[in-house]
Amino acid sequence: MEERLRLFSFSLRNILFCVLFLDIFVQSVLTEQPRSCHIDDYKYEYTECDSKGGRWRVAVPKAPGLCTPSGTPMVPVRGKDCNFACNPGEYLDVQGDQECHACSAGTYSLGGGIRFNEWSELPEGFAVKTEKMKLSSWGIHSKFAHSGNCSRSEWSPRGSYIMSMPGQCPSNLIFSAKLVKAGKVSFEYQYTDPESMFHFMVQNDQCQASSGENDKWPDITEKGKWKTIVINLKSGMNVLQWRTIGALSAMMQRVASPVLIRKIEITDLFGDCLDCPVSTSPEYKIDYQHWINLPPNMTSHCVAVGMDSCTTAAGWLPAGDHMRTSFGLSDRNMFLVLLLKIAGMKGEPGTVDGKPIALGTIEFDMELNCDTPCQFIFLSDVDGSNNVIRSWEESVARTTISHDIYTNNSIVFTWAFQPDDFGLDPDHDPSNNTHKMKNFAKIFRVHVTNTISGGASSCVMCPKGKSSDGCIPCPDGEYIDPLTQACKPCPAGTVLPSSNQWGKKECKPCGPGLHPVGGRSCKSDCRFTDEAGHTYDFSSLNGVRFVTGSRLFTGSGTQYFHGFNISLCNHGNEPLPTCVNNVTGDSLTQGSEEAEIITKADLLNHVGSLSSAICRSTLVPQGDPSLPVVSTQPVSLGTHLTKIVTNVSLKALYEDEGFDTTGMERDIHFYFDATSSTSACPNGRTSIISLRCDPTEKEEGTIELPPHCSDGTCDGCVFHFLWYTIHACPHCRKEDYSVVKGECVGGEQVIHYLPPRDCLQLPESELTPISQKCRTLPFAVMLAIPVSLGVGLILILLLIYCWSRNKKLEYRYSKLVETAGGQDGEMEMPAAETCGMEDGEEDVHFSGYGKESSDSSFMGRFFTKFRGGRKNGDDEDNPFVAVKMSESMSLT
Repeated sequence: MEERLRLFSFSLRNILFCVLFLDIFVQSVLTEQPRSCHIDDYKYEYTECDSKGGRWRVAVPKAPGLCTPSGTPMVPVRGKDCNFACNPGEYLDVQGDQECHACSAGTYSLGGGIRFNEWSELPEGFAVKTEKMKLSSWGIHSKFAHSGNCSRSEWSPRGSYIMSMPGQCPSNLIFSAKLVKAGKVSFEYQYTDPESMFHFMVQNDQCQASSGENDKWPDITEKGKWKTIVINLKSGMNVLQWRTIGALSAMMQRVASPVLIRKIEITDLFGDCLDCPVSTSPEYKIDYQHWINLPPNMTSHCVAVGMDSCTTAAGWLPAGDHMRTSFGLSDRNMFLVLLLKIAGMKGEPGTVDGKPIALGTIEFDMELNCDTPCQFIFLSDVDGSNNVIRSWEESVARTTISHDIYTNNSIVFTWAFQPDDFGLDPDHDPSNNTHKMKNFAKIFRVHVTNTISGGASSCVMCPKGKSSDGCIPCPDGEYIDPLTQACKPCPAGTVLPSSNQWGKKECKPCGPGLHPVGGRSCKSDCRFTDEAGHTYDFSSLNGVRFVTGSRLFTGSGTQYFHGFNISLCNHGNEPLPTCVNNVTGDSLTQGSEEAEIITKADLLNHVGSLSSAICRSTLVPQGDPSLPVVSTQPVSLGTHLTKIVTNVSLKALYEDEGFDTTGMERDIHFYFDATSSTSACPNGRTSIISLRCDPTEKEEGTIELPPHCSDGTCDGCVFHFLWYTIHACPHCRKEDYSVVKGECVGGEQVIHYLPPRDCLQLPESELTPISQKCRTLPFAVMLAIPVSLGVGLILILLLIYCWSRNKKLEYRYSKLVETAGGQDGEMEMPAAETCGMEDGEEDVHFSGYGKESSDSSFMGRFFTKFRGGRKNGDDEDNPFVAVKMSESMSLT
């Protein structure tokens, strides 16, 4: 019985164990079976491009094996063409409507590409592979034994760049990019060691090397210098490899210099929006390169003139890589207008070195074809009305046009194409309009920098931190130091408006005669000091002055003239001069007097005004004197003051214009520049206001235009005004006055000051005649009297001395004659060997002759004292001794 129970319990345990095992097995099978997939488990991807340049969008699971497809499979849909790409700052929403959308705040995108310039860690998609090299085959492995550690040679991120130290272990930096169409790869590198090797190559997905164009050995760079290499890539899979090896350095037993890469950029990928690194902000701009649809801030319309109207075909149409004009055969007397609205620019307006600072730049690529007369115009409303920046009337091959923007206000740029000649061509045949259909204008790319809206394709450093609007700029008068990446003040006397400019070189000095204002701009306070120290005050000339040119006439006799509004220094709160335009296309009738003056481009100008330091407008008197003068074509001739100078020679300009050159060196010249360029003046217009001193001109004075060029200019680019005014005369200094001394009366004399003719006199209180002590005879005369008396006395003494000496010599010869006298007192004297004294012999008195007369004379006693007090009887040293001569004695 017990045996049976034991067998039964054993059998029961086995059965329970089997049931338990079977249950566990069933549960495990049921648990491991994938669940059914939901729509959230899928993502969309594009297929390879087909032979027609298209592709399909298909759904694939996000993670393989996560779920089991069930129900009706998701049908593939036709995707965007392979040539489609988004603009920088946008991304293609593959998971949604397959359209381009702007990146969110704080992110950036290349649109059709990707950029790697942040290397705090190895970016996703990159791989590093380092290999060990066997040196035994070289037969010198013992000399170059390697420890087996290759970590020192492999590529490693270092913050702002990725670095490899070439060694015996080759190191490869690898990135795989799948391009939907042909694109490019560019990278910036630094490679300074010729003993190491640096190699770049491109392979396909079969690990096959591409053509030789994609196999590069980068050039050696200077230390601290960076170079860029750009290489074309084919559509499909591209495996990019950067390889370093320092075998030559190892053989020479020297340490190799590192190879650095700081930026890698690949185009024509479906790049996503990426977050900007820490302490950086997106750099917004407008960059339209792909024209699938018209961007939201651009509009196109047709403007008809007069009674004509536009057809629905007239306008600008997107055409893939460009925008082009379109119109119908019946469209005439119209403009095809394309508008670009910009919300504003970052930064504040200012001037540096007397010139306004460009806050941004608009750049576009264009092409124009004019088989028959047509016109293409580029305009902006920066001054309140549409001003023509550039215009073309002939065919132009594809070219790039650039224009600086100086305002941070909202601005509208306009491209206007006029396909015919408005019927103004005398040879025009209205019945034949087919030729004009070949006329067209194309715009390929529009690029605007530093905008407050748009997209971002890069990020910039923010040394002062970030705000909701982006980077907080450095204050006025400060720049960003490239080394410390901090804001530092500009040197004294220089300015730099609030911005994020890098380097001290961005700080600019003010022009002559101007001074910095708050580190932001250079201005004049209506005062000027020349090199000689003379001061001028032009405060009385600070208002707006109006000058008219000579009356001009058209070929039919219609009268018009130009009016100039001028502001000299615009100091304080004085408003700028304004030139108005009160003509519209609706008020203009064919054949009217105004139509002869106004060009086709002026029809696009809206009613408005233009404010500038110097502006000009065309004034057309109407036939009815009671009607106001028509004002049109406002033009800026000077937007800003660049310098104030004097003592410069403008003789050639004065002579060509017919101005008087007398005293022109003392004229003071105010130079104004208008940076807007034209086809005739590619460097813009310049205006010169020359102030000439004229004490007879009271109050404001008189402004004259050049006599030979009565419309203000002789070449259309340089305008000159000569202003005669008393305020151009310098303030006299006391040292400039001529000093006149009065007569000396009673030991005093009065000092008078005579003013010069070419300066303004000082107050009479500073020039009151003063008295000073004086002498009846001048000091020089008083000194000359005793000097003259002394000189006269010396001359008299010398005369007496010479006379006395002559008498003594005469006396000696007479005594010789008496002593040697013969019969009848005559004697033939032999020829004397010497006469008187030899040269250098001293004069000695005879002691035996003429004693009484010699000793008794004053001169005799004086010279006796002078010679040491010799006695008259002392004849020891006297060679002339009187002797009694006889006939037998010879004189020789």
